[in-house]
Amino acid sequence: MILNLETLWVDMEYQQALSSAGPTKYTEGIRRYENSQREVVLEVSHFSLGEIWSWGGYSSSVEDLAEIINGAPATQEQVEWLRAVFEEENIPVGARWTAPAGARNVTRRVLDHAREKGYPVPRDPAMLP
Repeated sequence: MILNLETLWVDMEYQQALSSAGPTKYTEGIRRYENSQREVVLEVSHFSLGEIWSWGGYSSSVEDLAEIINGAPATQEQVEWLRAVFEEENIPVGARWTAPAGARNVTRRVLDHAREKGYPVPRDPAMLP
């Protein structure tokens, strides 16, 4: 399902439904971001893991990554060195989304981790990436 969020936001029925929900409903969603985000979160009863075409999230900051790498609080020199490596190798820091091939790899790793932890994992090949 694809939603045109610009059209939805200016729709009077949508705005009336939002108003009738009350000021405390959706405080961590539409009331917080209004029309500044371009993402859609849908609740669906089930889907195939092969239908996941991207995973996203935020990396740690360069300072935090330098500390993780060094195993101790990083010096300014270590932070600057890491920042230079990221720039030279064109490694983005911050928000990232995977390409479809990357999403399949991440999904497989999540499934492997779930199996290791004893969580139920689909056996039906049609449900897998």
